[in-house]
Amino acid sequence: MKHFIVTVYTAGGRYRGNGIARSWFELENAVADQFGTEARCIIVRPAHA
Repeated sequence: MKHFIVTVYTAGGRYRGNGIARSWFELENAVADQFGTEARCIIVRPAHA
């Protein structure tokens, strides 16, 4: 499992958080499911670059 930092941009603002997942794709899909069509842009990057 890897640590990631997630930034989600919506029409209402920006949300930042972190998560643990096997891959960035898995975390991106989970965030997309949570925010639905409200998410305009989802950025997932490693916590330890």
